[in-house]
Amino acid sequence: MSTPTLLQRLFGPARAAGVRSPDGDLQPGLTYRNDSDGTTIEVAHILDVRRDKFGIVHVSFDLVRQYQGTTADAGQRTLASQAFRKRFPQRMETPGH
Repeated sequence: MSTPTLLQRLFGPARAAGVRSPDGDLQPGLTYRNDSDGTTIEVAHILDVRRDKFGIVHVSFDLVRQYQGTTADAGQRTLASQAFRKRFPQRMETPGH
């Protein structure tokens, strides 16, 4: 039996896509964008949404940046749901959602 990591103890076990998240409409598989500065578009694809032991909901997502016709994978990030909603206000339509 393996010992849980600090992140697993704080955030709990991973959930499968499609399971209702603790933040209502933020769910794995959905995609949001931010293009507020007019030059760079950031696209966030939600991987997981979890509530930590303090009751704070966190959103894990893959981030892609698009700038002047170039697309760059910016890796996986995690933000509290309130910060995620502020940074990525626009939901993008994705197949199946």
